[in-house]
Amino acid sequence: MNEKKLILFLDSGDTIIDESTEIRDEEGIVISASVIPGADVMVKTLFERGYTLVLVADGDAQSFKNVFKQNNLYDYFTAMIYSENIKASKPSPRMFKAAAGAIELTE
Repeated sequence: MNEKKLILFLDSGDTIIDESTEIRDEEGIVISASVIPGADVMVKTLFERGYTLVLVADGDAQSFKNVFKQNNLYDYFTAMIYSENIKASKPSPRMFKAAAGAIELTE
C-alpha cells in the first residue's frame, strides 16, 4: 500500500517574504527582508501538521538562504529549488521536476 504524503510546493516572493522590504547588496543579492505578517506562522503550522515543504522560487540561491535563515524559516523546508541553480524559471516544468526529484516524489 502506498503511503500518502502531504507535500506543498511554496513560492517565496509576496507569498512568504514581502518583496517590498528587500534590502540588496551591490551585486543584487537580497541580504534581508521581512516576512509577510502571518506567513511564518503558516509555514511552521504546516510543518508541525506533517507537511513536507519545498520552496520553488525564481532568484539567487544566496538571497533565499539569507532571508529564510534571518527569519528562522530555513529549516522548515525539506528542499529549496532556485531558478539560479536549475537554469530555468517558473513556470518551466524543469523547476517542478527538480522539486519533485529533490524529495523523491514520482509522477
